[in-house]
Amino acid sequence: MRFTHLPLVVAFLVLSFSIRPTLVLAQSQNMLGHQSQNEGISVLLAPPVVKIDGDLSEWDWSSRIWVFADSAMRSRFSVEAAAMWDKENLYLAAKWKDPTPMFNTVDPEIDPYEGWKSDSWQVRVRTDKITHVTTWFHTPKAMPVVQIAYGKSLTEPFGGDGAFWVGKPHETNLGRGIEMAYKKDADGQGCTQEIKIPWVLLCEKPPTYKVGDKVQLGFEFLWGDPSGRSWPIHRYADNMQPGMTSREFYFTNFKAWGSAELFPAGHVPVREYVGDSDRLAGTIPVVATIPKASARFTLVIEDESGKRVRNLIGDGDPNDYAAAGGKPAGETRQVTVMWDGLDDKGKPVSPGKYRMRGLTHKGLGAEYEMCFYNPGTPPWPTAKGDGAWGADHSGPAAVAVGGGQTFIGSPVVEGGSGLIALDADGRKTWGEKRGVEKVAADGKYVYAVGRNSYMGNAYCLNRYAAKDGAYQPFVKDGKPLAFDLRIDTLFVPVLADAADAAAESDSDDAPAGDTGNLLNNVAVTAMAVQDGKLAVALNAGKIVLLDAATSELLMAFNAKKVSALAFGPRASLRVVADGALNEVEYDFSQLAPGRTIAADHLPKLKPLPTPGLGTAGAIAVDAEGNTLIADRGPDAQVKAYSREGKLAYTAGKKGGRSLRGTFDPQGMRDVVAVACDAKGQIWAVEGGNTPRRASVWGRDGKLVRDYIGNTNYSGTGCYLHDQDPSLAYCGPMEFKLDRTQNTATLTRVLWVPDPAAGEDF
Repeated sequence: MRFTHLPLVVAFLVLSFSIRPTLVLAQSQNMLGHQSQNEGISVLLAPPVVKIDGDLSEWDWSSRIWVFADSAMRSRFSVEAAAMWDKENLYLAAKWKDPTPMFNTVDPEIDPYEGWKSDSWQVRVRTDKITHVTTWFHTPKAMPVVQIAYGKSLTEPFGGDGAFWVGKPHETNLGRGIEMAYKKDADGQGCTQEIKIPWVLLCEKPPTYKVGDKVQLGFEFLWGDPSGRSWPIHRYADNMQPGMTSREFYFTNFKAWGSAELFPAGHVPVREYVGDSDRLAGTIPVVATIPKASARFTLVIEDESGKRVRNLIGDGDPNDYAAAGGKPAGETRQVTVMWDGLDDKGKPVSPGKYRMRGLTHKGLGAEYEMCFYNPGTPPWPTAKGDGAWGADHSGPAAVAVGGGQTFIGSPVVEGGSGLIALDADGRKTWGEKRGVEKVAADGKYVYAVGRNSYMGNAYCLNRYAAKDGAYQPFVKDGKPLAFDLRIDTLFVPVLADAADAAAESDSDDAPAGDTGNLLNNVAVTAMAVQDGKLAVALNAGKIVLLDAATSELLMAFNAKKVSALAFGPRASLRVVADGALNEVEYDFSQLAPGRTIAADHLPKLKPLPTPGLGTAGAIAVDAEGNTLIADRGPDAQVKAYSREGKLAYTAGKKGGRSLRGTFDPQGMRDVVAVACDAKGQIWAVEGGNTPRRASVWGRDGKLVRDYIGNTNYSGTGCYLHDQDPSLAYCGPMEFKLDRTQNTATLTRVLWVPDPAAGEDF
């Protein structure tokens, strides 16, 4: 990053004053360092009529609290929040500062528990029960949404019954007595949010609240990234119990949620927010009028002859010195700095008249220079979804092609995308949050399997629109199914059959003969799709065919230790079972839901010759019907075999790439997934983390391009060399930077342990 030097906007400020005693009243600072630390909120009695419309003209705003993580960012990321009450309802209001207000693309019809990810106010309420209120504005449908979940008890914040959500496009009356409205600011840099929630939804017993009663209200504010559905770019929690400062896992720490006392109607003292560490101490108020747009200011004191006697403040933040009760007037604002009457040598100045001079500027910014270990173009998220790259907690693990696009999946995601789509030129077009372990695609849809943390980390099957990643639930009998289809539920009949077979088998490698055990441990080991049929391999020793439109079961047959699937020509399915390539020849087009197939007509695996292959890994099929196989043996290449066993071509240097040392881009290592695109190019995904890599190869075996990255959580372990500006590192990986071309090239891996040699950290 480089600093951008902005021209100073100089304002000469002249003020004459005489030194005289001044009484200064101490104000509550309500800050902890540079962040807000609100310890309790006053909830004022509401007026007889409160119209929920985003216009707060009927509100007494004096009880508001100001919530911000850093005072330096208050103009971009902060919220002023207030609460009111009457016998029937709790009222909440917020004035947001947000560069992209009211932007959230999480659809409650699909993900009712995910709305917190973008521009969301989450309210933690503790009355005689615990309630979690999550609010957002679903931008595509212009729909205010409120989702409510309950705790199991007053000491168990989650796990209660009765969760629900309400919302109606373009409406403020959402249902169940809940009302909510948003109103965007005229400058587009914030919004107002207003909410009404009946007490009966927040209390176990009928409420009888009166003045002086207290409940707990905890606030979490989250600002979304440009996609409006991924991990928030900013978050802060406030309203704390006295002495509580930790905001980590605030949503479960009910002991930290601040008190909310019910007050009668009437003005209360307005809270001020001034950091003790930065504010000058003194008894003489020096009031200056500065431009409203000022981000920093400097003041000096001079005597009547113009001689400087005190450099009063340099590069101060106007927000820290806002005049008490002062409001911006037009294009100016007032600041008050307290002077102790001393000169720069610490001696009292003589009685007399002095004047003040100062200057202001609009602040310093940063200029983007380049990025390394992230192949996104650009490397940051964009509203279109074409920026950034993969996941933070895992590298790529799956790849599929379909309809001129390539899809890459990563299994564990907190930040970034677990599924990304690339166009024919290899540029990202969209990304999806959910983690993906297996992926298959046709021209219209992408099918993905990954773990769902909201369902006990169970494996789920999802379907997306290939063109833009829109959620496309399977449809049965004209009705859409749940978007997240649990694998253990979907395959109950198949697993029951597998359990029965295991109970009758004496084989040591047969699955445990218990349906419940298989359900708890079921996993998808491979997946492929073609002509409306979705083939799924299960670790229970089964290959299952599903209708790709309805997810209905079409067929299941035995196949043990399956690690890879790929459809081929002539109604065939290629299968890697126990490290060897096989083929299933079967007319899958004849399959239909409810059609019973006799056991002696079920498909069987037929071995295919693969001379010179070590251990078969991931597979794909090219346009000529050759099987592309990731050789996980010593050759470490992708090899293309004809059905007759002839080696047609290879990709990658024979012998692959070393674990550490000089990085050779022409070599592969630990390939876990392969695919073949419409140009005949081979896509290979490697399973390691040093580097995380997806590569593209020509039929001549040479590298076309690769995608290196991206970083772990929050860029952990990434840094620049402290002496050589041309070198950068991500963990043990060393990159050569070309600052003229803004490129970074991985040159070597300094050292990583070799498990095969018994090494470890």
